[in-house]
Amino acid sequence: MTPAVADAVGSAKAASADAPATPVVPVCDSAQMCTFSWGSRVFAVDGQNGARIVTFALAGDNVLVAKTAGAAEFGATFWPSPQTLWNWPPIAAVDSGPYTVALQGNMLIMTSGTFTLATGEPMMTVEKHFAVDAASSVVTITYVLVNQGNSSISLAPWEVTRVAPGGVAFFPDPAGGAAPLACSGTFSAPATSDLESYTFFADLPGTGETKLCAAGGAKGYQAYLGGSLLLVQAWPAVPVAEIAAGEGEDELYSDPSFTYVEVENQGPYLPIAGGGRAEWTVHWTLTSVAAVTGGADASAVLASSSLRQAIEQVADGAAALP
Repeated sequence: MTPAVADAVGSAKAASADAPATPVVPVCDSAQMCTFSWGSRVFAVDGQNGARIVTFALAGDNVLVAKTAGAAEFGATFWPSPQTLWNWPPIAAVDSGPYTVALQGNMLIMTSGTFTLATGEPMMTVEKHFAVDAASSVVTITYVLVNQGNSSISLAPWEVTRVAPGGVAFFPDPAGGAAPLACSGTFSAPATSDLESYTFFADLPGTGETKLCAAGGAKGYQAYLGGSLLLVQAWPAVPVAEIAAGEGEDELYSDPSFTYVEVENQGPYLPIAGGGRAEWTVHWTLTSVAAVTGGADASAVLASSSLRQAIEQVADGAAALP
């Protein structure tokens, strides 16, 4: 295990989302681009563009797909689930519209405009709460679905993170083994490798549009390795009975032109009473690890027991956060 990975494991276990040891104060510019900077890391959220996370960088290397002219798929966004409630395109107020920006101490809070999923459904808003602990380098994100109406509605939270193609993603399987689920829509199934209770996904060139929906393990997390950058996203594990129909706790998607990959996670599909709210917290960490010789494909990662152990320990540490 590299020293950087060992440090990340120890600090992630010690971190607390409720009382950050060394909170980072965000800075927002006139365009409502809000940035947390600490050490060699930068985490930035674009308040005018869906409150998307547009930068998570270590030593100037951004793990997220950057915005380019005319492209709608970049950074990390949030959607209500299941997708069958709104189909396509995403709801503008949630995905790409302006959010109001507020600071409460060291926490950044962004709130969407109102929206409905369908005629007769209650009005909704989305809140995104961001906080950073410099001592552990853990970013804590809480997504809030707020029911502004009087009637109940059932939804699940859905985090969608776009990363560059050519990396490898993995997540832990349930106790009974890998558990793929039927995705809504028509997609080809991606090639995956299952070993030691983990599913690995390597998005190799030429695979075209693919999507995987799956039930996760006893701890909720996914990891993405692109070059020497390891992104880990951890959340409270979701029981299979609470996964939205046609969706998965863990989802992976590659676009037809192979310009980006989506590493996705979903929370529980539960009713939100009129005037109520549902919160979903995800912890992000970004660590530098030794690059895999020959490229970060599934076979190379699976062949490297030391790297696999390092990734699993970092993921376990992030998943253990409150």
